Amino acid sequence: MRLIISFLLIFNTICSISQENIHYYSGSFDAALVDAKKNNKDIFFITKSESCHVFDVFTNNINQDLETVKFLNNNFIVFEFNLNKASENEIKRLKKYHHSWRGFPQIYFIDANEELISDIVYTLDYDHIENLNI
Repeated sequence: MRLIISFLLIFNTICSISQENIHYYSGSFDAALVDAKKNNKDIFFITKSESCHVFDVFTNNINQDLETVKFLNNNFIVFEFNLNKASENEIKRLKKYHHSWRGFPQIYFIDANEELISDIVYTLDYDHIENLNI
């Protein structure tokens, strides 16, 4: 019995370690644009604030959806713009990618030339799959 419990604990640990999450870009937005051009990718740009509980739901839902995680990681530079940690210059520079209200994660698909492809607002009015379909 102890062997089975030990095996299950080890297996659960290995499975949770191997769970892939979104790889957020760690540099500046301008550096992300350069990397997007270099890697022939678009940018998946997410605006968030730390007080946004919907962002936590969004992150949890996305990270539990392995197909979406792989799709985003393989096809996009994923850039998270945290309004609470951004400088005034960054907020001004990226104003076109966030509204004055901070109620929901605002998601933008931007090409390497900084042209807007599409934008959506992730809301709890729809379930996760409906949000992805939008």
